[in-house]
Amino acid sequence: MGYVIGVSAYFHESSVSLFRDGDLISFVREEYFSRIKGDNKFPRIALKYLLEHYNLSPKLIDCVAFYEKPLLGFLNIALHAVKHLPASRKLIFNNILKIRNSGLFFISDLQKYLPVSRSKIIFCPHHLSHVLSTFPFFENNTPHIAVVIDGVGDLSCTSTFDVRGDEIALLGSTTFPQSLGLMYSAVTDYLGFNINDGEYKVMALAAYGKGQLNDGFFEVVNSKNEDINISSFDFYKSLTRSYGEKFIEVFGSPYNKLEEFPEIGDSEFRRGVEIAFSAQKFLENKIGAIFDKLYAETRQRNFSLSGGVALNSKLVMELSQKDYVDNLLVPPNPGDSGASIGAGAFGAIKMGFKIKHSKTPYLGPTPIQKKQKDIKLEFLTMIAEGDKSYFKVAELVNNGEIVALVNDKIEVGPRALGHRSLVCDPRNENSIKKLSQKVKRRENFRPLAPSCLTDQLDEWFRVPKNIRRTLYWMGCLVRPTEKCMSVIPAVCHVDGTARVQIVDQSGDAFYKILGQFLMLTGIPILVNTSFNCAGDPIVLDEQDAILSVLRMEINYLMIENILYEVKK
Repeated sequence: MGYVIGVSAYFHESSVSLFRDGDLISFVREEYFSRIKGDNKFPRIALKYLLEHYNLSPKLIDCVAFYEKPLLGFLNIALHAVKHLPASRKLIFNNILKIRNSGLFFISDLQKYLPVSRSKIIFCPHHLSHVLSTFPFFENNTPHIAVVIDGVGDLSCTSTFDVRGDEIALLGSTTFPQSLGLMYSAVTDYLGFNINDGEYKVMALAAYGKGQLNDGFFEVVNSKNEDINISSFDFYKSLTRSYGEKFIEVFGSPYNKLEEFPEIGDSEFRRGVEIAFSAQKFLENKIGAIFDKLYAETRQRNFSLSGGVALNSKLVMELSQKDYVDNLLVPPNPGDSGASIGAGAFGAIKMGFKIKHSKTPYLGPTPIQKKQKDIKLEFLTMIAEGDKSYFKVAELVNNGEIVALVNDKIEVGPRALGHRSLVCDPRNENSIKKLSQKVKRRENFRPLAPSCLTDQLDEWFRVPKNIRRTLYWMGCLVRPTEKCMSVIPAVCHVDGTARVQIVDQSGDAFYKILGQFLMLTGIPILVNTSFNCAGDPIVLDEQDAILSVLRMEINYLMIENILYEVKK
């Protein structure tokens, strides 16, 4: 039996994956255990969990694969920074200070916690890790074109590959600093949101725009011969900001990160909305042109999209509407966190294993951890279990309650899929507003997502066949039907889109809750958002869950199919 571990670390959310004979059996993020949102340090706690949970010794590990070639990436970014001295001196100094906490020390960090021989440690090219992160989630790995777009990894920012089984050929790449991902992050920075965390807020804002700044934005950002006009940005030479002086000259003062974003209707809200709209449209046009060129050159009609930019579900919707796209797959975690899956797949293939397909998106730890003290009865009162609990949750939601769900293994990606979720009634606008603004403390311009039973889906949403697989983990926006807009308009964003989740696992607690809600109300849909306090990672176990419901003032919590009421 062959075990392979994949590791992603030091840049975005660190994670580890575990393959057994080519089968992805576990995925764990470091933030689950450290409780530091976006924790990017070497994933020592996550690694320890895997080793203990599966009783793995160094002798049982065939291979450990890292998700990039760190020296290549470090030298690439350093080279561009040196070219822009003295403006880039602070950036260079900062990068030197951070060397010890970088992938350059991966081998020594790994061997502290897993003393495998150097011969068992391999490095996967970063964009190839992204490509391979899709493999476990294909229903079958048919030949396709893989498109990878992110900020930067090793040398590349955009790469395209011809994939035929395990044979993967690079078709082309764009290198740093020509980065569409960093362009979008610069706009995120300009609008006062945190890079690597606030890009989804820019996408939500863009839905309010009308395109009034499109011409000006394209003039500033576009380049005839490159992906972007690099002179409008500072991310390759500045430590303090990603956007350039030209950006400020055209669009005005940047938004203050220490202040709340302006209210809907405010003139500053309108300015930010139009900038976000133009950035979104520019991204869609540029990547759409990449797809058009690939189809013209290869006549391939099947595609995958990965890299951090693939988290942009509006972009995915636009790409899915191209008439030549027969299939478009985005994995559950297309960013750097999920790249440990691709690194693990790379290692498994190197060891001679075939990657098994059609994996569930639920691959993390369960709510009950070993050696964990049971504190439920100190804070909770059990009110139902088994089948009765599913009906009771539906009944509570129908009565306007918000219910927290913590069942079975945690989701692979950043989006809650019913295992670590907060749910409420999609018809009840007061409950939705409470969940979004009071409980989750989200900005009022951000929508909440619906989850829908698979056999009812087409009655409520217009779902193209070519993107259906991706909807099992909320990877794409779709349009609602007229019935949906008339009965539950609150699940739709201002631009008439919804990021729906298909739910079809009949043995799953979330499926059963949705079924009970359908029987009770005639509605097969619940509003579903991630179960976490603002600024915290998604909850992992029962202790996280109890602490979170107390802080968020939620009255009802389901843990492993048992429903509890929070003691007053």
